[in-house]
Order: sequence, then structure tokens, then C-alpha cells
Amino acid sequence: MKREVLLIEDDVIYRTSVVLLFDEEQYNFVEAGSPEEGIKTIEANPQIRVILLDLSFGHAKGTAVLDYIKLRADVYRVIVLTAHDELLLARQADKYSVFCYLPKAERSAFEAIQFSVDQAFKDLERVHLDRKLGYMFRVQNRINDNVARKETLDLICESVRSLVGAYTCHIRVYDVAYGDYRLEGFAGVRQMRRAFERPKAKGEFFSGLVIRTGVPMWYDDLQQQSNFQHFAQDALGRPGVPEEEKRYYRTVRSAYIAPIKTGLHERPVDAVLNVSSDEPAFYTEERRALVDEFVAQASLAITKDWLQRKRGEIHQDYELIGKVLNGMGDRIRGTHVLKGICESVTHDLAEIISAEIVSIFLYDETSGLLENFAEFRGGEHVSHPPETYAPGQSLTGSVYEEGVTIQRPDPDDATHLGVLHDKRYDALAGEGQTRPIPFGEINHFLGVPIKIGGRVRGVLRAINKKSKYYDDAVEKEGISNANLDRRCLLERGFSIDCRHVLEITASHLAVAIRNAQLLREKDRQVEQVRTLSEVGRLLSSEMRIDAVLELTMKKMSELMKAEICMMFLKDEQDDNRIVLKQCFGMPIIPEAFYALGEGVTGGVAASGTAVLKSNADENDGKYDSTISKYLFAGEIESLMIAPIKAKGRVLGVIKVINKAGDHLQYGMRDLKLFETFADYVAVALWNANIHKLANDELVVQKRNAALSFLVSAVAHEINNTSGLIPANVAGIKALLGGVDDKVERMLNLIERVAKQATDFATELAGFSAAQRGDKQKLDVNQIIRSSVEELQSIPRFENSGNVRLEVSLGEEPLLCEIFESPFVQIVRNITINAFQALDGKEGGVVCISTREEPNESTGAAVIRFEDNGPGIRPEYREKIFEPDFTTKRNGNGLGLWLVRTQLEPLGGTISVESEPGRGATFVVTIPLAVNGGMTPDEAADASSTR
Repeated sequence: MKREVLLIEDDVIYRTSVVLLFDEEQYNFVEAGSPEEGIKTIEANPQIRVILLDLSFGHAKGTAVLDYIKLRADVYRVIVLTAHDELLLARQADKYSVFCYLPKAERSAFEAIQFSVDQAFKDLERVHLDRKLGYMFRVQNRINDNVARKETLDLICESVRSLVGAYTCHIRVYDVAYGDYRLEGFAGVRQMRRAFERPKAKGEFFSGLVIRTGVPMWYDDLQQQSNFQHFAQDALGRPGVPEEEKRYYRTVRSAYIAPIKTGLHERPVDAVLNVSSDEPAFYTEERRALVDEFVAQASLAITKDWLQRKRGEIHQDYELIGKVLNGMGDRIRGTHVLKGICESVTHDLAEIISAEIVSIFLYDETSGLLENFAEFRGGEHVSHPPETYAPGQSLTGSVYEEGVTIQRPDPDDATHLGVLHDKRYDALAGEGQTRPIPFGEINHFLGVPIKIGGRVRGVLRAINKKSKYYDDAVEKEGISNANLDRRCLLERGFSIDCRHVLEITASHLAVAIRNAQLLREKDRQVEQVRTLSEVGRLLSSEMRIDAVLELTMKKMSELMKAEICMMFLKDEQDDNRIVLKQCFGMPIIPEAFYALGEGVTGGVAASGTAVLKSNADENDGKYDSTISKYLFAGEIESLMIAPIKAKGRVLGVIKVINKAGDHLQYGMRDLKLFETFADYVAVALWNANIHKLANDELVVQKRNAALSFLVSAVAHEINNTSGLIPANVAGIKALLGGVDDKVERMLNLIERVAKQATDFATELAGFSAAQRGDKQKLDVNQIIRSSVEELQSIPRFENSGNVRLEVSLGEEPLLCEIFESPFVQIVRNITINAFQALDGKEGGVVCISTREEPNESTGAAVIRFEDNGPGIRPEYREKIFEPDFTTKRNGNGLGLWLVRTQLEPLGGTISVESEPGRGATFVVTIPLAVNGGMTPDEAADASSTR
């Protein structure tokens, strides 16, 4: 560039002669005819540094110029021209800083002027170089000594400001946590620093534009820039703006903004240096070159600092990854192994790579889909995420199918292709992802295959790289789309380091998943053996066969993970069909049957060959519509049917429907286990049929003896426990004195429930063998009368507006050899059942009648308990006498079973006659005592017994 020289001389011819001495391509002369004009020229041309000055101007003196630049004399080189032989007086020479004095009169004056001007510029360059090297040396020392980055950048800013004579200088550096550029280095008036504190994002005015383009920019006059005027007005409109800051916005004229690049990261601009001046067009090519030298120093300082930080971050990341991997090993033998591992991994990875969502997808061979197995989303684990992909579907499915990492945008790809612009991205499948994402859209995607031995087992996926703004917004306002703006996600997304973290984790996760699956399979096999052994013991026990089969169905359902289990057995009246005998997971379908060969179920009964139907897409059974109502998915997805075969004969079939869990299907391994179950059931049924007649009486006796002991023990415990409650309730009331209505109601409820429990215990005790005493010849009619009178003393059983009790007993005594206490309980139990059947019915009637009925031996007393209630369904008529069956909401299933059990030692029976909607009649028959007729004395004794 040209060297600027100011020539202050009143002789125009002389000025012209001097100018002609110099090459116009190297020098540019600015002329002034007087000291006053020279001063104005200096003010208008701040780039001038060498001055040729004549001291003699007639009435004016050239020393006025020296006085003007006195305070800044070190930045100028003044060459004084004088027409006199003498130089300035010695005292004047001490007063001014002059580079040299040249007398005009000497013949060699023009040569001296050429030489002196050249030397003046060289001297300026020497001093400037010394200063620059001094600053450079200080900066280099700070970089080498690992001084804090901020202090080094402050020094760089001060160096630039001092060397170029700038107004302010500041440096912004990319913040990897927030994703924008924040002030670190600054030089200028201290109060001015606040003006640059606000972070800058890419694209914003001034620094943001250079960050976006990566190209230096300079402004010759900011006051003429409309963008700057709006920017300044907004800044000045803030409250409490210092005066220095106001002055800056009003006086700043020119600026130079240079990008700082390190090449360490995928982003092109890592920092930006901004230097300003209050002089227009201040940043010449020479000054910009000087600034660029210190931009290079800033790049070195930032690079070294980032490399040091990077080492620390890598060490920290690997330490955290190590903890994640160790955690996998710690959990490998726990309960819910695989789920625990995956939930731990997703949580830890979300923290390490600052991802909004981390998910683990595992491939399910039965469904043929990648299923979202574990997910950490928006700061918490998600239960049962519904997201699934077929291989090759969208980006997640493509990672599985291609077996390679997919990252969008990819730091290694110069196009920085986004997620939505990748041709593999499936917008429809993406809706399942974006809807629950806290930020509301997918900006970044990173998917890594989980594979071992060359086989892909799933996908480890991360979505959306968070910035620190995300966590700040969550902490302050909670997560919602309205509270999270675009700053909450980093622009470029996941880094190469994030990819490495996921790839390392995925490789270890694959091994952990495989080991967990092997352990789970081993545990499953152990559980199968244990359950089969338990079922074997159950089937060989002395329990009644129907109870055994019911428990077996429950065990089978648990082990096969079936939603519904059904058992069909050969009809005893029709050998050509099978009827439904047991059901688990849904109520029994009344009178359900299949003819041999009918549908798939009947076909298995006819052929004796098991059937497995996976991915069942058609209904094959005539009861499928009823069954589907009780299925989680509302449809049959898979089923297995196995024949129950013994000695070459098919006794029936068992059937399981839908393996529990989303999209799970039965396979051949399940079928083998299921057939084993069927064989166990076949053995039990065959043995039960062979030994039924021989063992029935012995089994009944043992069962009755055991249950009698159990009943007595239960009654004893209930009495001991519940009997304490009324006394304690009374004590509480006494201690509290007056209590409010709510407490009173609660205490009364406790007392009432305790009394009900005691009454029930008393009822049980009456049936126990220990309490029944000895057989006596007693009048049945008299016992019934006494029992009814006791019942009618209880408010809920006395005659009321809706239920009436009628008693129609024979006039002659009916003498039977009975146990008195159990017989009283028999009468009470059947009568109470009748009242309960009429609950809520208007015009209800309960009638008890007796008669003598002749038979081949002594005759029998027949007692009928009739009601006009809803009746009993046909399929329940036999079951109501079983110990674990009840149709009442709060029933215990013991009442009628106890009645039948206590009648058996008396040779008595109980049966039921009923039609739905027309009431029910329970008929009790007891043999009369031998020589049932009584003398008058015996009749009197029998009457006085009660």
C-alpha cells in the first residue's frame, strides 16, 4: 500500500518539486499551505504518520503543528524544513519531538528529503514491529504457560486495540454446552464490556453474520448502516445503560470482524474477533492484516485450550462409559435382567451425550419387528413405549437392516443433510416418534446397530442433541413445546465423539443382551422343570380330580404365559363330541362343545395330533367371538391345541390362546412343552377313572376328617381374635368420651364386622367334629321350630314387607339319630341362603316343610326349603355343593358344602330342584331312627330337649 506523507509548505513551486521526487505508486502526498490547514488535514487523515513541515510562514509559525501533535508525537515522524542556516534554538529542540531537521538552502536538500522520508517510515515500521513482537511474545508466553483462556484472549484484544489504535476489541468463543458464541476476551473502557455480554447466535447482526458465512467483514461507517441504527436503538432502550456505552453507539464508525477457525470441530467458525474505531474507514488493508496476525494467535490459544479440555472430556466420557459397562455386569444376574440393563444404559447415555431421547430397540423374531424395549425421554423412563419398525422402515429400521451407523446431520458429510431430508426417513413412521418428543420435532438422529458375531440384534438410538438452554428451560418452566425454543437444541447435533460413545456402548450391550437372554432361557427351562414337577405331584395327590385339573390349568396358564386356557373332555353320554369342562382367563361358556372333526379343536380330538397356529388371521372356532372379548388385543393372535391321550385313546384336548405380551407368538418350543402338559393331564384323568369307585369312600373320609379339623381350628382362631374387638371398642369409646359422628360410625362398623366374624366362627364350629358331640334320637320338627325362632329374633331375618317365612311341619314327631348342633347349623344355613336369594325381591316367600316318607328300611324324614327367588342355573346345580364355589359377591363357598359334609355321617342327602326364574327347593333327607315310634314319655323327653 502507498505511504501517506503530509507536506506543509506555503511555496507551491517548492511543494511541487518535493512531490516530484517520489514515486507516485509508493507514496501519496497530501499538501497544506499553512499550519492551520495542516492541522485540519491531520484531523481528516488519521492514517498520516510522516510530516514534512516548513517552520516559516510569514505571520504564522510551523511550531503550531508541533504543539498540536505533541501528546501523540510518538506515533508521528516529523521532518522539519527551514530556509535559514540555523536550526531551532536548543531550548526549542528540547521542547518538541522531531525526527530530523533539513535546511532548504543546501544543494543536497532534495536528496536528504528523499532519504529522511524513507528513514522515517522505516523507523515507524521498526517501532511498530517492536511493539507487535512484544505483544506477540507476551501472548505466546501465556499460551505456553497454560494461562486461563480468558486471560490470554483479553491480552490479544488489548494487543489489537493498542497496535491499531482501536476503540474496543472483543472475542466471542463457541460454547459447546449452549451452542452459541459468548464473550471471553475484551479490551476497552471497562463500562463498555456490558454492551457485548449478550451471547450471539449464528446469523445475528455483526458477529453472527461472520459466524454464518465464515468470511471476514468490515464496515467503513456504521452510523450510515440502518441495521446498526436499529441495533443501537434497541441497546440504548435498555434501562441503566452506562454513559460510555451510550457514547460508543453514538460515535463508533468503523469495525472489522474476523472469524477464528481451529479445524478441531465440524463447525467452520469456532470464535470471532470484533474490533471497532470511532474513525471512518479506519480498517485499511494494512490494519486488517495486523488484526489477522492476532486472529491466528487467538486460534492457537483456543485450539490448545480445547485440546486440553477434550482430553479431560474424553477421560470423563470413558470413565462414565466404564461405569455403564460395569453396571451391565452387575445387573446380569438380577431379576428382570434385560430390562434393568437397558433402562440403566438409556439413562446414563442420555447424561453422557446430552440427548433428549435415548432408546433401545430389540428385534423380535416372532413379530418380525424392531420393538422399543427401553427408553429414556425428557428426563424420565417411558413405560411400554409403543414404537415399532419393520427392518428397513425409516431410519431406525434402516440401521438394523444395513447394520451400519446412521447419523443425521453427519459431521463427516459436508452437505450436513438433516433428518427430514434423508430419503430413508419415513414421515408416517416418524409421527410415532415426534408426537411424544418434548421438543416436538426430530432435528438430530444417531442410530447404532447392536450386533454380535455379525448378527444385528437391535438398535441403540439417540434423538436430539440438547443445549444447556434445554435444561435451563426444564428447570425453570417445565417441559412443554411452548417453553422450548430452537436454541434448546444444538445446531449441528451429535458429534463424532457422541457416535463413538454409542458405538462402544452398543458393542458391549450386544454381549450383555446375549448373556441376559441365555440366562433368561436357562431360568425359563428351570422354571418349566420346577412347574412340571409341581404339577406331577399335584396330579398324583388325593384331591378330587376336578379341583386338581382346575389348579393344573392355572399352573399351565402361568408357565405358557397364556391369556386363556380351555379344557374339553369326551362327553360321558356322547362319545362323538367333546365338552368344555375347565376354563382359565374367562368364564366357562355354558354347554360349549365340539363334535369330533368340527373346526380345529374338534379336528385335534379326532386326529390326536397337536396344532400350532402362529399369526392367526382367521377365526377357526365357533366360540371365537365370545373368547375375543376377554383377550387383551381383542383378537386371537396365536393358539395351540394338544390332545389328551392315554393308552392310545383321546380323552379330550387342551387349548391355550394368545401368548401374553405385545406381538408375542407361540412357537415350536412352546408346543413341545404344551404337549408334555397334555400328557400329564392324560395320566391324571386315566388314573382317576380306574380308581374312582375304589377310592371315593376312603378319599371322602380322609377329606372330611381333615376339613373338620381345619374348620375347628379356623373357628377357634376367629373367635380368639374377633372376640377381643368389642371390648376394645368399648374401651376406646370410654377413653374418648364424646366422639363425633364420623368416629362413632367407624367404631360401630368395627364392632359390627367383628360380631359378624364371631357369628361365622360359631357357625363353623357347629360343623366341626370336635363340637358336634354324640348322636341322639331327636325330633327333627322340634329342632326346626327352635332354629326358626332364633333366626326370627335377628332383625334381618324376621318377617318384613318383602320376605315372608312360612313353616309347615308335620304334627307327629320325626325321630332321627342326629348330631344336634350340626343339624341346627344345617337348618340355619339353608334358611339364610334362601333369604339371601330373595334380597331386593318384593313378595318373597320362604317355606319350610317336613314329611315322613316310607322306604325299604325304616323310612325317612324329608325336609323341604322352598323360595320363589331367581333360581339356580343348570350348570351351577352340582357345583354349589363344592367347597370353593360360590355365586355370591361376598360368599365363601363353604355353606352348602358343609351341609352335605355333615349329612353324610347321618346317611342323609341334600339335593336341589330349580328352574331359572322360578325359585329353588333344597331337599334334605335323613333316615328315621330304628323303631321310630315313641312312647308318650319319649315324646315328652324329645320335646323338652330344646
